[in-house]
Amino acid sequence: MQTRRFIYLAWTICVALPLAVLGIYLAQGKAAPSELVSAMSITVFSLAAVPFFILGLKQFKRGLRRAFGLISAGVVLYGLAQLQFPLATIFNMSFWVNSGGIVLPYIVSVTLLLIGIARFGKLLQLRSRWFQLRWAYPAAIIVAVLSAAIPHASIPLAETEFDVSVGLNNWVCVVVLFAAVSVWRIRAAAADRYRTTLNWLFASLVLLALSALHYAVISYTAFTSWYAASPFMYSFMLPSTMCFLQAAYAFTRVNRLEAIQAGSSTPVDVIMYVAGMASKPAAIDPQLDTLRRITSTAPGKSQLSAALETELAELYKQLEKYLVHNEPLRAISASELREAVRNRFQSSNTHSNSPFWKLFETV
Repeated sequence: MQTRRFIYLAWTICVALPLAVLGIYLAQGKAAPSELVSAMSITVFSLAAVPFFILGLKQFKRGLRRAFGLISAGVVLYGLAQLQFPLATIFNMSFWVNSGGIVLPYIVSVTLLLIGIARFGKLLQLRSRWFQLRWAYPAAIIVAVLSAAIPHASIPLAETEFDVSVGLNNWVCVVVLFAAVSVWRIRAAAADRYRTTLNWLFASLVLLALSALHYAVISYTAFTSWYAASPFMYSFMLPSTMCFLQAAYAFTRVNRLEAIQAGSSTPVDVIMYVAGMASKPAAIDPQLDTLRRITSTAPGKSQLSAALETELAELYKQLEKYLVHNEPLRAISASELREAVRNRFQSSNTHSNSPFWKLFETV
């Protein structure tokens, strides 16, 4: 409930601050700097996501903290880089824009993004060329070089400057695509509890790639048009940072627990709940054969014999051992896990004669 209030507050601030700046300009009778307001909105949404990721990472291991630290740094730097366009206009820094120098912060940001995502995948023991800079960089360089051969409308600057600027933008687009595909592969391997966060993160990266592609298309076809200097150039970037904020909020809810009414819980419910804590379901799938056999042969999961409950108790111990010693993302102790089961299923002082529920009796 507390994080829900925070996300409402974050959205309010992210919407209100740019509107306040716009209102100040209008109150002074000045032309509203739409580019500045749009870029400011992107930056604010990017920054707003960071506290939610920090809040959500408390119960996770150092490796995941570092991974999301890099991802957050990449997105925030990408958001800050948007301020270059209006600032370049205000301070007449056209060379910085036309030479392609303005793309350098984007290069650093997407590199941090891919490194962070690759570390996330490595924690789940995923191996793929999509995670590796040594494949992403050459592919991006090839696309950037080939971009020079694409015909374009007339431009008010040297051909070399244009090719470098758009080529670097296309380089960024390719690296972001590598990051998006990597997140999708992580999504396929990670547990369901991470699905919402990864969906939002994937959406954010896809929109980020579309933003770079959008910039390239406009550069080739309408470089000097009114559209190229309008807020419409941020059509994909702003939703991208909004999705990133939602990904951060979803991450705070990964470990959220909901109590179950007393008397409605069974050993099967507990096993399924504990198994769901594994970040990589495939790692514990063989152990769950015991659960599948019991649920397929027992008359009902609430009518288990003492022998079957004993088997499930042993299965619980195996899962507990995996979560305590081998779980790649979340830091879990045996006592915390059993306390979580007691809190969720309200098993204390109930089922006193059960071989399974005796595991959770407090001493």
